[in-house]
Amino acid sequence: LRVRKKPSLGSLAAAARAEELETAGGGAMRVLLRYSGTEPLLRILVEGPDPAAVETAADGLAQLVREEIGE
Repeated sequence: LRVRKKPSLGSLAAAARAEELETAGGGAMRVLLRYSGTEPLLRILVEGPDPAAVETAADGLAQLVREEIGE
């Protein structure tokens, strides 16, 4: 996702939500948020056994990021 600034990931609501997703799934879901080193982008990776849950989680995280720091 394109972002207009790169605040600390820990300060984002999306980071807190990512932690919730990982713990709620009992470790079945993996979520990674990281900034690109060369572009104004935040990369979102979501992995898990249920494709529909993965897509829903990724879409929700993307929406949170757009609301906070998206272009």
